[in-house]
Amino acid sequence: MKPSNAIASFGEYFAVYFANRYPQISAKIRPDRTTFAANVFLFRFDSRLSVQFVRNHIDSFSRSIADASGKSIPEARRLFTVSVHDAARAYFASGWKDVSPYLHSNASSLTHLRLQNTKLDELQQALNTSSQLPQVDLILLQSLFENNMPVLLFVYADYCSVCKAVRPVFEDMARTLTSSAICVSLNGPKCPEFKHQYRILSYPAIIRFDNYGNGMQFPKQRRDMNLQNLIAFANGDRFLNELPSSPGVIEDELEFTSPRRVRSQWQSMLRRQGIDQLDALVSERSEVLHSKIDAAIHCGQNSCDVIPMHSRNGSGAGASPLCVLLGGGMGAGKTTVVNMISETKFWKQHGASVVVVEADAFKLSDPLFQVLQSVTPLASRIVHKDSLEAAEQLFLQAVNTRRDVVFDGTLSWCEYARQTVAMLRDTDYFYERGPGYVEKENGEVSEIYWVRAGRRPAPVAPYRVELVGVTTDPEIAVMRGIIRKMTTGRGVPVPNQLKSHALFSQHFETYIDLMDSAYLFDTTLHSDHEASASSTEQLVAIKSGMLFKNPSTSIFSSRGVRGFVVRHADAYERFLKKKFLNTEARSSDELYQNNVSVSRKDRRK
Repeated sequence: MKPSNAIASFGEYFAVYFANRYPQISAKIRPDRTTFAANVFLFRFDSRLSVQFVRNHIDSFSRSIADASGKSIPEARRLFTVSVHDAARAYFASGWKDVSPYLHSNASSLTHLRLQNTKLDELQQALNTSSQLPQVDLILLQSLFENNMPVLLFVYADYCSVCKAVRPVFEDMARTLTSSAICVSLNGPKCPEFKHQYRILSYPAIIRFDNYGNGMQFPKQRRDMNLQNLIAFANGDRFLNELPSSPGVIEDELEFTSPRRVRSQWQSMLRRQGIDQLDALVSERSEVLHSKIDAAIHCGQNSCDVIPMHSRNGSGAGASPLCVLLGGGMGAGKTTVVNMISETKFWKQHGASVVVVEADAFKLSDPLFQVLQSVTPLASRIVHKDSLEAAEQLFLQAVNTRRDVVFDGTLSWCEYARQTVAMLRDTDYFYERGPGYVEKENGEVSEIYWVRAGRRPAPVAPYRVELVGVTTDPEIAVMRGIIRKMTTGRGVPVPNQLKSHALFSQHFETYIDLMDSAYLFDTTLHSDHEASASSTEQLVAIKSGMLFKNPSTSIFSSRGVRGFVVRHADAYERFLKKKFLNTEARSSDELYQNNVSVSRKDRRK
């Protein structure tokens, strides 16, 4: 079952997938709840969704599966996460030549989730601080169903005299049930969608929802709406009528244009949008990019001043500082591995003084990127070169002052890695950025990434260089890339992404010889806080070093490099196989068909 050109949203796709795979369980759960839970899981790493929001919804749906199947809640959660992972792999398995249909079909689902999260935060604040009955709409109401508490809803109309008379009684009930129920109100005439969906025929209406969204309505007689009866109703007395529910979605449209043309014309593009204060924008942008650099280390022409309180080793010839080069194809899961690094003994002792260098961090804080995001989906490509240069400047300042540093990249290009390691080994010189990769008119290519900028007053200890490599199945990486494009507006074409994976696999065993230590992690099985795979299970191969030691005493396989151990042979072979990727694949079925070689012009750092 694969999506066609006119694809459904992932949530809708998963609802059908889940119903086909588990028909008996699915029959006991409303399809809209399945759709919503799948969307929450898909976008769980979106920065605008709180961890608590994601956890509540996944836990709630897991309880629904447990109730419908008789499984324990951990078993039900495992069933859901495995199912949604399998469905996502199938959903994103094709259509790679143009991913815009995925963005188009899922845009409204992401917007809906973000709106729910924001409104839920506002409501929670109101429940905690306000003595008045909080107001909700349909979207916010539905998000309350995931809190594992009954929801009592007072549906009223401004013109309703009975509503005004009953409201104080409902508010008394709300104060009585503060810790056992969530009590809110909704203006019926201002929310016609709710009125039609829940068949509200007259006001006031008092409805009790369980955490699955099933509604029960209080009898219409006003004489029964006293405090005692309302409290009994809130506690679940079942003498009432059930209500239906079935929410829908609205879709948006996204467009794409040539990245080179957009880059050359971004100023005129912004002016057409009414953004004409470009000098001020450029000035603010320069301050932001350079403030990131200057805040860490202060450098002169041929020397740098170390801030002692932030430096582990200082700039003298003492113990070697540590440089961690983080490599792997785009979408491999480097963020996951960074979290593993943060749990190491070294990081717990020295992490506060480590300089972490990541081009995306500059990109996100770039005012031009923020403005362009509202104008073109190609904003990320336009500012890519500038954010990369800013990251390299920060990296150089860290190296020139002998700071411990983590440099986050893909390490796709071998010559770039060679020159970087050579610079880190140099004990006598400061460095600055070189001209980089230059192709001359006669076809000759020059690659000079770092150049000496001046001799140090005294020799210093060379860096200890450790490589943390990250891999995942290529179809998983493509899926992550598409989801990232949906949630952040940042992304690269699928061919570029596949090239980065092919090149890293191609050069990895060369890197092992270059580095003091090397580690390879496979994040294919990683999900989120529900992940079952530990860091040691994900450690595919290792040349032990400062960050990680081989957790096993038995050597599974040696690859001819002293000290390098392959712990999971199958995973390592899958990683090496990626050097043969068809970088022009349009689907997962074509990943190893009609292989296209990766040329020098395809360099991605």
